[in-house]
Amino acid sequence: MPIKNSSLYALCLFIACCTIAVRSATAANPSGSDCELYKSWLVDVSDIPYVVLWNRSHSVSQKREKPALAVPRIAWLVTDARSKKLFGTTFDAIPDKERERWLNVAERCHVRMSNNGKDNATQVGSLSKVFRDPRLHQQAVDGVKTIRAARARLDQITAAFPGLTSSEKDVAKFRALYEEAEPLRTFADTARERDFDNARALAFRNTVDRMHQERLLQAARDASGYDDLVAIGKLIAEAEEETSTYGVGISWPPEFDEMRKKLLHDLAASEKAQIDEFRDGLEGIRLGAVWQKESRGRLKAIRAPMDWYWDINNYFDAMRGQALIDSKADLQALIYKADTHAKLNSVITTYLPLDTDKDNVAGREILANAYAQGLVIEKARALGITVRQAVNATNTTGNGPPTAGDIYDYVNQIVLSVNAGAESVIRDCNMALRREARLGPIEATTCFFIGAGQGALENSGPINAPRFRIASFRQSGQCVSAGNAPGWICDYSYTVTGNPALGLVNRLNATGKPLRSRFVWERGRWVTANG
Repeated sequence: MPIKNSSLYALCLFIACCTIAVRSATAANPSGSDCELYKSWLVDVSDIPYVVLWNRSHSVSQKREKPALAVPRIAWLVTDARSKKLFGTTFDAIPDKERERWLNVAERCHVRMSNNGKDNATQVGSLSKVFRDPRLHQQAVDGVKTIRAARARLDQITAAFPGLTSSEKDVAKFRALYEEAEPLRTFADTARERDFDNARALAFRNTVDRMHQERLLQAARDASGYDDLVAIGKLIAEAEEETSTYGVGISWPPEFDEMRKKLLHDLAASEKAQIDEFRDGLEGIRLGAVWQKESRGRLKAIRAPMDWYWDINNYFDAMRGQALIDSKADLQALIYKADTHAKLNSVITTYLPLDTDKDNVAGREILANAYAQGLVIEKARALGITVRQAVNATNTTGNGPPTAGDIYDYVNQIVLSVNAGAESVIRDCNMALRREARLGPIEATTCFFIGAGQGALENSGPINAPRFRIASFRQSGQCVSAGNAPGWICDYSYTVTGNPALGLVNRLNATGKPLRSRFVWERGRWVTANG
């Protein structure tokens, strides 16, 4: 018996060892079907949000904006839907035996697939690592629970949307749910996000959109004038803000559009009737300028279509253009009476303050006369004479010697030319400082020295043009004939004010020292013999 029992024991031991060996061999060599299943599971990334797959470096701000990025990447490999496909259950409920099996599959199967599929599968983590490393395993479990909770709450919100109405309570609920759902939707897979977007769009129509429609219709029914149109404009602004927030346009009720068009038509007729009162005389021109300035903000408040504004503005521009033609002589008389810059500026700001005044022929001619009068006022100041005397202090025929006024006019043209050139340079400098243009080396050097001279580079402010003006002018005696040469020899001196750091004073030769030049009459004006 002992021998028999010993033989039986040996036989049993042999069978057990063979069984273990077979199992070990099977574990060491997973079946082809397991490998194929594992490969296809890795390639299928439909349950992983796009933002997770392709955002590999996550800043703190990105994680706050898209909280799905804060979940450990390894958790996205084993979300509930993915785990059920491979393991038959959720990741945190996989039995130890099943986990060992798929650990072996992950380690032993050599996965060969396209680069895109491999990239999609491997960038979120490794199945073998998550099963072997307790730390990674716990991170995956915690992450899966976070994803599960976020998706469950997003599904609840999606399910709650269809029952909402345009009542004040439901509109508030929609807004609260939408705000809550925005960060949660980063956790959604494609199908879940599609269902949410469809439900959200329908809920928006039933709540916010319908609420605005009802408000607009009621406001239009009760409206009777400008103030009511302003109130409607505020409602429109609120509706447009909602459009920006939710990315869905407000539906304008046809009935509202028709009622509003009637209100706008009546208001336009009223505005045009008021514009008609600005046709006659200087007072009409003054009141027209006041109306135009005031109307910009007043009419903008009703948020009417742009063609409505253009219709009124075009009507006003046509009226004003004719009014300027009719009153041109009166305006020019006011300009010629102005003997100081303050008085001249008062005429312009009172009667011609609009940008559009220079867009019609009469307005441009009147403003050109105002500019010329400004030059005469400057001339009178520099020569120490009255404006009337400055007008007459010229030799406009070329017969006889040039007057002090003629010499001043020649010098002043040089100063104005220098100003214009400097302003052009400064404009380029400031555009470069605002990064709106690039400068060559020479221009950049010029801008640097100009800006440094003004201190603009230290305070990061714009560079200012010099705007030189003649501070004083003096002619020494009368001009005398140039003898055998044509023209007249004149002695004079002058100084300018401006920014000496720009280095342009020397070009102007405005040192106050005596100057002598030969002046000739050329093309209707006095110039020096050398140009």
